[in-house]
Amino acid sequence: MLVKDNIRFKELVSIVIPVYNSEKYIAKCLASLQSQSYDNIEVIIINDGSTDQTQKVIKDFIKTDKRFVLINKENAGVSSARNAGIQLAKGKYLIFVDSDDYVTSDYVETLLSLMQDKNNELACADYYIVERGAAYIQSSGTNKIEVLRRIDAIDLLHNDHCFQGYLWNKIFLKDVIIQNSILFDPDIKIWEDMLFCLKYLVHVKKIVHINKAIYYYVNHSESVMNDK
Repeated sequence: MLVKDNIRFKELVSIVIPVYNSEKYIAKCLASLQSQSYDNIEVIIINDGSTDQTQKVIKDFIKTDKRFVLINKENAGVSSARNAGIQLAKGKYLIFVDSDDYVTSDYVETLLSLMQDKNNELACADYYIVERGAAYIQSSGTNKIEVLRRIDAIDLLHNDHCFQGYLWNKIFLKDVIIQNSILFDPDIKIWEDMLFCLKYLVHVKKIVHINKAIYYYVNHSESVMNDK
């Protein structure tokens, strides 16, 4: 069971969002992060050369919230954008969110509570898949917390019935990433997130997973995963 009072509220959590032509989705994504129960966050939005109204939507949104920062760069792909966000992040903890998705109000609090309990090095949670406006839970919903061995966590990266190799349902230690030069490979266009998770797991031992869905993955026709 998560104990909210155990959270060290002074710890900054950095959230990196790579964005490309997400004018239809980004406002909902940012609004869900703005309303987090844990508010000591910085949200680093990397605009990867969008050609639609994405930049304007973001600028209008962040005018009243200094926790959100927009960085514009030339288009070089999602891996390059995430790498830029990692370099800019100031927090001890690092979370990745996709620009067309959104999260529950206790998203950061849940992940951070798991991470700080017994000083874990990677925390994972379950999620929803949203299709045509309907959300389908990918979790038993029991809130059961499981401590995992590294080898078991690696095996579960490709298990359809667990947290898998996604970035957005996990929280990482920034120091582990920086000290071991764990970055995204710009030449890999698919499953680059799984490769990142695998590289990270090689360097940690204390891994935890909760059977609780806290992230809404929006599956739509424009998603990279639907692009053959």
